[in-house]
Amino acid sequence: MHSVKFIRENLELYKKKFLERNIKVNFIELLDLDKKIREFIQKKEKLEQEKKIISKNKDKRQFESSKKISNDIEILELKLTGLKKDINRILGFLPNIALDDVPVGKDESSNKIIGSFGKIPKFNFDIKTHYEIGQNLELMDFDLATKVSGTRFVFLKGKLAELERAISNFMIDTHIRHFGYKEISPPLIVSEETMYGTGQLPKFENDQFEIKLDNTKDRKFLIPTAEVVLTNMAKSKSFNKSSLPIRLVASTACFRKEAGSYGRDTKGMLRQHQFYKVELVSIVEPHDCKKELLRMLNCAEEILKN
Repeated sequence: MHSVKFIRENLELYKKKFLERNIKVNFIELLDLDKKIREFIQKKEKLEQEKKIISKNKDKRQFESSKKISNDIEILELKLTGLKKDINRILGFLPNIALDDVPVGKDESSNKIIGSFGKIPKFNFDIKTHYEIGQNLELMDFDLATKVSGTRFVFLKGKLAELERAISNFMIDTHIRHFGYKEISPPLIVSEETMYGTGQLPKFENDQFEIKLDNTKDRKFLIPTAEVVLTNMAKSKSFNKSSLPIRLVASTACFRKEAGSYGRDTKGMLRQHQFYKVELVSIVEPHDCKKELLRMLNCAEEILKN
């Protein structure tokens, strides 16, 4: 979540960056809420100071005055709670701002190829889809998965199941042995707070699988990506500079509803409710972010080249 203080101090930058991403943000409402919150905090702190002075005096004649101040503080706290919910609702839907060298465009058609490797083969016959090949070889079964679990699931069998596991192992081993990542085997169920930590909530709530647990009001979710767990490993922690960078890798099942993508790129194994993915996460100093991002990109490219 963006810092409202940072937005306030860099307003024109945020206006420009969100405009480039075609995101409409009500900055007037956001800054108005921010102003009210700061004013209410100041009033609350002033009242708390007054109450502290009265308490030190131990003058019984000021009991009613102290009682009124306590009541006023409670009212301010309730108002602050409401205002903070309102401002977090706005901040929770704001995306990251892009680096300056990211091309600006309306959609993916504006993307630019910055590098390529190898040659794309050309065939003198119609190319079959991955699911046609998988079903013809009896290694991929969507009908059985539909009977067992519903749509957007698949059974992989025999050599294809072995291949999926082998690819995952190959990726993990490469990142550990050649690129210095530490392997993590994380939980696949996380808390609501953890999902907020990486922006899955509230913006993408419709895409998440929520778990119903007995005897608890705490919300739990199946992870949509290992990024959620790996990133939150650093939450509320302090790091010595000497311990950075920290590079983590995990291979996990991922779960997504893919709400809103019906009828679009949903053939075969694309946009499944359950899929397997190898995730890389690095924890670095802010000034090393871009350098680390390029390193991470190179690690992923080497997998494809190999």
